Amino acid sequence: MRPDLCGAIVILSLPWHGRLVINATPVGKTIPQQTLEWLKEYAQTTGRPLIFAERIVVEGAYTGLKRFGFGPPEFRYQVAKAAETESEASFSMRPDR
Repeated sequence: MRPDLCGAIVILSLPWHGRLVINATPVGKTIPQQTLEWLKEYAQTTGRPLIFAERIVVEGAYTGLKRFGFGPPEFRYQVAKAAETESEASFSMRPDR
């Protein structure tokens, strides 16, 4: 997926909390709906959970990211907890976390 065509930077097999996930970050404020729907379908087909983001905009400037999870309930919970406990601007995608 080319970011200039789909509106997102996508990593299809990123290690996260001991599993491989799909990670998508928008090139603008949000991931275009068509791209997000394709990613969700791909996640379901492959059985690989999806982490995607929206950019937080304050007074016209990007100030951080808000992350969301798509997949099993425990995965969505992990993503939500990680977003709560770490600053949005430095959300860690390290495999050891």
